[in-house]
Amino acid sequence: MNRKPTYDELEKRVKELEKESLESKGAEEELSVAYDALNSSVNGLIITNLEGGITYVNPAFLRIFGYTEKAEVLGKNAADLFPGEEVKRFADVKAIIDPIDDKIMAVLKTTEMLMGNDEYCTNYLKGVRAGQIVS
Repeated sequence: MNRKPTYDELEKRVKELEKESLESKGAEEELSVAYDALNSSVNGLIITNLEGGITYVNPAFLRIFGYTEKAEVLGKNAADLFPGEEVKRFADVKAIIDPIDDKIMAVLKTTEMLMGNDEYCTNYLKGVRAGQIVS
């Protein structure tokens, strides 16, 4: 037989729910701010899943690379998106960046890896995707 909760138990549960609600609203606000920042950035941003499938691009990315709709790129593999000319331009930019700046070099290394230009990382990702490496 189910017993009815006491007043104190109900009051405690209401307080727990209020706290959860406030935490959820805070998280929603943080996500909203992050989303607005991504969408208003002048830099082209792209987010992919582990397989390289594009899950997000911002308006600047669309403008920079000549797309009009997100649907043109969402779901495509990022490595297939850039023909040789864009890769060449990336290499040109890389050549003029100060190699002492660790943050920029980390971004460049990550970009090279995502573009498949870093054999070690490419092999590692292939191993993870094939289930040979557990991350």
